[in-house]
Amino acid sequence: MRDLSSSPDESSATLRRPMPGSGRCRYIENHVDAFFGGQVAQLGNFATWAFLSVCLAVGPGCDRNQQVTLPPAVSEADSGALRPGDELTIRVFDEDRFAGDYPVNEAGAINFPFVGEVAVAGKTASEVATAIETKLADGYLHNPSVTVLVKARQNREVSVLGQVKEPGSFKWQGRLTLVQAVSLAGGLTPFAAPTRVKLTRRVGTDGSTKTIELSLKEIIDGRRDDLVLQPGDIVFVPESRI
Repeated sequence: MRDLSSSPDESSATLRRPMPGSGRCRYIENHVDAFFGGQVAQLGNFATWAFLSVCLAVGPGCDRNQQVTLPPAVSEADSGALRPGDELTIRVFDEDRFAGDYPVNEAGAINFPFVGEVAVAGKTASEVATAIETKLADGYLHNPSVTVLVKARQNREVSVLGQVKEPGSFKWQGRLTLVQAVSLAGGLTPFAAPTRVKLTRRVGTDGSTKTIELSLKEIIDGRRDDLVLQPGDIVFVPESRI
Protein backbone atom coordinates (compact mmCIF):
# COMPACT_ATOMS: atom_id res chain seq x y z
CA MET A 1 0.00 0.00 0.00
CA ARG A 2 1.23 3.45 -0.83
CA ASP A 3 1.93 5.98 1.92
CA LEU A 4 -0.74 8.66 1.48
CA SER A 5 0.13 10.71 4.54
CA SER A 6 2.02 13.51 2.77
CA SER A 7 0.52 16.36 0.75
CA PRO A 8 1.29 16.73 -2.95
CA ASP A 9 3.65 19.42 -4.18
CA GLU A 10 1.78 22.71 -3.90
CA SER A 11 3.38 24.03 -7.10
CA SER A 12 1.78 21.24 -9.13
CA ALA A 13 -1.51 20.92 -7.28
CA THR A 14 -2.77 24.46 -6.66
CA LEU A 15 -6.58 24.54 -6.82
CA ARG A 16 -8.47 27.71 -7.68
CA ARG A 17 -11.65 28.29 -5.69
CA PRO A 18 -14.80 28.26 -7.88
CA MET A 19 -16.77 31.50 -8.10
CA PRO A 20 -19.57 31.91 -5.51
CA GLY A 21 -23.02 30.90 -6.67
CA SER A 22 -22.03 27.55 -8.13
CA GLY A 23 -24.21 24.74 -6.79
CA ARG A 24 -21.28 22.39 -7.01
CA CYS A 25 -19.11 24.84 -5.06
CA ARG A 26 -21.72 25.12 -2.31
CA TYR A 27 -21.98 21.32 -2.11
CA ILE A 28 -18.23 20.99 -1.70
CA GLU A 29 -18.12 23.72 0.95
CA ASN A 30 -20.99 22.19 2.93
CA HIS A 31 -19.97 18.56 2.80
CA VAL A 32 -16.22 18.13 2.44
CA ASP A 33 -15.59 18.43 6.19
CA ALA A 34 -18.33 15.94 7.06
CA PHE A 35 -17.20 13.62 4.27
CA PHE A 36 -13.72 13.28 5.70
CA GLY A 37 -14.90 13.07 9.32
CA GLY A 38 -14.79 9.24 9.11
CA GLN A 39 -12.03 6.76 8.39
CA VAL A 40 -10.61 8.60 5.39
CA ALA A 41 -9.76 11.56 7.62
CA GLN A 42 -6.73 9.69 8.86
CA LEU A 43 -5.19 10.05 5.40
CA GLY A 44 -4.57 13.75 6.05
CA ASN A 45 -4.33 16.58 3.53
CA PHE A 46 -3.75 14.34 0.53
CA ALA A 47 -7.22 12.79 0.80
CA THR A 48 -8.84 16.22 0.96
CA TRP A 49 -6.82 17.42 -2.03
CA ALA A 50 -7.70 14.32 -4.01
CA PHE A 51 -11.40 14.67 -3.19
CA LEU A 52 -11.43 18.28 -4.38
CA SER A 53 -9.61 17.18 -7.54
CA VAL A 54 -12.46 14.78 -8.24
CA CYS A 55 -15.06 17.49 -7.62
CA LEU A 56 -13.41 20.10 -9.82
CA ALA A 57 -12.56 17.66 -12.60
CA VAL A 58 -16.18 16.58 -13.00
CA GLY A 59 -17.30 19.86 -14.53
CA PRO A 60 -20.58 20.39 -16.39
CA GLY A 61 -21.94 17.57 -18.49
CA CYS A 62 -24.95 15.46 -19.33
CA ASP A 63 -26.79 14.09 -16.32
CA ARG A 64 -28.15 10.56 -16.27
CA ASN A 65 -31.39 10.13 -14.38
CA GLN A 66 -31.65 6.39 -14.89
CA GLN A 67 -32.01 4.29 -11.76
CA VAL A 68 -29.26 1.77 -11.09
CA THR A 69 -29.74 -1.44 -9.15
CA LEU A 70 -26.80 -2.89 -7.27
CA PRO A 71 -26.67 -5.74 -4.75
CA PRO A 72 -26.59 -4.25 -1.24
CA ALA A 73 -23.15 -3.45 0.13
CA VAL A 74 -21.82 -5.38 3.09
CA SER A 75 -22.49 -3.65 6.39
CA GLU A 76 -19.85 -3.09 9.05
CA ALA A 77 -21.50 -5.83 11.11
CA ASP A 78 -21.12 -8.27 8.20
CA SER A 79 -17.54 -7.37 7.32
CA GLY A 80 -16.26 -10.45 9.17
CA ALA A 81 -18.55 -12.81 7.26
CA LEU A 82 -16.84 -15.63 5.43
CA ARG A 83 -16.64 -15.76 1.64
CA PRO A 84 -15.48 -18.23 -1.01
CA GLY A 85 -11.68 -18.21 -1.09
CA ASP A 86 -11.26 -17.79 2.67
CA GLU A 87 -9.38 -20.47 4.60
CA LEU A 88 -10.26 -21.73 8.08
CA THR A 89 -8.23 -23.47 10.77
CA ILE A 90 -10.49 -25.80 12.75
CA ARG A 91 -9.78 -27.69 15.95
CA VAL A 92 -11.99 -30.03 17.98
CA PHE A 93 -11.06 -30.35 21.64
CA ASP A 94 -9.37 -33.66 22.41
CA GLU A 95 -9.94 -34.86 18.83
CA ASP A 96 -6.76 -34.34 16.83
CA ARG A 97 -8.13 -36.22 13.83
CA PHE A 98 -10.29 -33.24 12.93
CA ALA A 99 -7.52 -30.62 13.21
CA GLY A 100 -6.59 -28.95 9.94
CA ASP A 101 -7.01 -26.13 7.47
CA TYR A 102 -10.21 -26.03 5.42
CA PRO A 103 -10.65 -23.80 2.32
CA VAL A 104 -14.04 -22.30 1.55
CA ASN A 105 -15.00 -23.50 -1.93
CA GLU A 106 -16.80 -21.56 -4.65
CA ALA A 107 -20.13 -22.81 -3.34
CA GLY A 108 -19.37 -21.15 0.03
CA ALA A 109 -18.88 -24.42 1.94
CA ILE A 110 -16.16 -26.57 3.51
CA ASN A 111 -15.86 -30.34 3.53
CA PHE A 112 -15.50 -31.56 7.10
CA PRO A 113 -14.71 -35.16 8.17
CA PHE A 114 -17.72 -37.35 9.01
CA VAL A 115 -20.31 -34.60 8.56
CA GLY A 116 -19.53 -33.72 4.94
CA GLU A 117 -20.32 -30.32 3.44
CA VAL A 118 -20.91 -27.42 5.84
CA ALA A 119 -22.23 -24.11 4.45
CA VAL A 120 -20.14 -21.25 5.83
CA ALA A 121 -20.52 -18.31 3.42
CA GLY A 122 -22.07 -15.30 5.13
CA LYS A 123 -21.37 -16.70 8.60
CA THR A 124 -18.82 -15.68 11.19
CA ALA A 125 -16.19 -18.06 12.54
CA SER A 126 -18.11 -18.53 15.78
CA GLU A 127 -21.29 -19.37 13.86
CA VAL A 128 -19.40 -21.98 11.84
CA ALA A 129 -18.04 -23.49 15.06
CA THR A 130 -21.59 -23.81 16.41
CA ALA A 131 -22.79 -25.41 13.17
CA ILE A 132 -20.00 -28.01 13.24
CA GLU A 133 -20.63 -28.76 16.91
CA THR A 134 -24.29 -29.41 16.13
CA LYS A 135 -23.45 -31.77 13.29
CA LEU A 136 -20.79 -33.66 15.28
CA ALA A 137 -23.15 -34.04 18.23
CA ASP A 138 -25.67 -35.73 15.93
CA GLY A 139 -24.34 -39.27 16.33
CA TYR A 140 -20.57 -38.70 16.18
CA LEU A 141 -19.24 -37.04 19.37
CA HIS A 142 -20.61 -36.33 22.83
CA ASN A 143 -20.67 -32.62 23.64
CA PRO A 144 -17.98 -31.56 21.10
CA SER A 145 -16.11 -28.27 21.51
CA VAL A 146 -15.03 -26.70 18.21
CA THR A 147 -12.73 -23.74 17.61
CA VAL A 148 -12.67 -21.99 14.24
CA LEU A 149 -10.06 -19.40 13.25
CA VAL A 150 -9.80 -17.50 9.97
CA LYS A 151 -6.37 -18.33 8.58
CA ALA A 152 -6.61 -16.34 5.34
CA ARG A 153 -9.09 -13.98 3.75
CA GLN A 154 -10.11 -13.82 0.14
CA ASN A 155 -9.47 -10.49 -1.57
CA ARG A 156 -10.20 -7.66 0.89
CA GLU A 157 -9.28 -4.87 -1.50
CA VAL A 158 -11.04 -2.67 -4.01
CA SER A 159 -9.52 -1.86 -7.39
CA VAL A 160 -9.80 1.54 -9.09
CA LEU A 161 -8.73 1.45 -12.72
CA GLY A 162 -8.90 3.54 -15.89
CA GLN A 163 -8.71 7.31 -16.00
CA VAL A 164 -7.53 7.99 -12.45
CA LYS A 165 -4.16 9.43 -11.54
CA GLU A 166 -2.92 6.49 -9.45
CA PRO A 167 -4.78 3.32 -10.51
CA GLY A 168 -4.36 0.24 -8.35
CA SER A 169 -5.79 -1.82 -5.51
CA PHE A 170 -6.54 -0.33 -2.11
CA LYS A 171 -7.27 -1.92 1.24
CA TRP A 172 -10.99 -2.13 1.91
CA GLN A 173 -12.28 -0.59 5.12
CA GLY A 174 -15.81 -0.62 6.49
CA ARG A 175 -18.04 2.03 4.84
CA LEU A 176 -15.48 2.82 2.11
CA THR A 177 -17.45 4.60 -0.61
CA LEU A 178 -17.06 5.05 -4.34
CA VAL A 179 -15.96 8.69 -4.08
CA GLN A 180 -13.49 7.85 -1.34
CA ALA A 181 -12.00 5.06 -3.46
CA VAL A 182 -11.55 7.40 -6.43
CA SER A 183 -9.93 9.90 -4.06
CA LEU A 184 -7.50 7.23 -2.86
CA ALA A 185 -6.58 6.67 -6.51
CA GLY A 186 -5.53 10.32 -6.81
CA GLY A 187 -8.69 11.67 -8.39
CA LEU A 188 -9.72 11.79 -12.04
CA THR A 189 -7.45 12.57 -14.97
CA PRO A 190 -8.44 15.33 -17.42
CA PHE A 191 -9.51 12.61 -19.86
CA ALA A 192 -11.98 10.88 -17.53
CA ALA A 193 -15.68 10.40 -18.25
CA PRO A 194 -17.19 10.86 -14.75
CA THR A 195 -20.78 10.24 -15.92
CA ARG A 196 -19.95 6.73 -17.21
CA VAL A 197 -18.14 5.11 -14.27
CA LYS A 198 -18.52 1.32 -14.14
CA LEU A 199 -18.71 -0.70 -10.95
CA THR A 200 -18.32 -4.49 -11.08
CA ARG A 201 -19.32 -6.59 -8.08
CA ARG A 202 -19.37 -10.27 -7.34
CA VAL A 203 -22.99 -11.24 -6.72
CA GLY A 204 -23.03 -15.02 -6.39
CA THR A 205 -21.14 -17.85 -4.76
CA ASP A 206 -20.55 -19.25 -8.26
CA GLY A 207 -18.27 -16.31 -9.08
CA SER A 208 -20.82 -14.44 -11.21
CA THR A 209 -20.54 -10.66 -11.35
CA LYS A 210 -22.75 -7.69 -12.13
CA THR A 211 -21.61 -4.42 -13.69
CA ILE A 212 -23.53 -1.16 -13.52
CA GLU A 213 -22.84 2.25 -15.02
CA LEU A 214 -23.33 5.31 -12.86
CA SER A 215 -22.55 9.00 -12.73
CA LEU A 216 -19.89 10.18 -10.32
CA LYS A 217 -21.02 13.72 -11.10
CA GLU A 218 -24.49 13.04 -9.70
CA ILE A 219 -22.92 11.79 -6.45
CA ILE A 220 -20.60 14.80 -6.17
CA ASP A 221 -23.51 17.18 -6.87
CA GLY A 222 -25.59 15.54 -4.13
CA ARG A 223 -28.26 14.21 -6.48
CA ARG A 224 -27.47 10.58 -5.74
CA ASP A 225 -26.20 8.87 -2.59
CA ASP A 226 -22.61 7.72 -2.57
CA LEU A 227 -22.22 3.94 -2.86
CA VAL A 228 -20.63 1.82 -0.15
CA LEU A 229 -18.16 -0.62 -1.69
CA GLN A 230 -17.62 -4.29 -0.94
CA PRO A 231 -14.31 -6.16 -0.82
CA GLY A 232 -13.39 -7.23 -4.33
CA ASP A 233 -15.31 -4.43 -6.08
CA ILE A 234 -13.75 -3.10 -9.30
CA VAL A 235 -14.24 0.56 -10.23
CA PHE A 236 -13.41 1.52 -13.82
CA VAL A 237 -13.36 5.12 -15.01
CA PRO A 238 -13.49 5.19 -18.84
CA GLU A 239 -11.95 7.75 -21.13
CA SER A 240 -14.12 10.59 -22.36
CA ARG A 241 -15.36 10.26 -25.93
CA ILE A 242 -14.51 13.91 -26.55
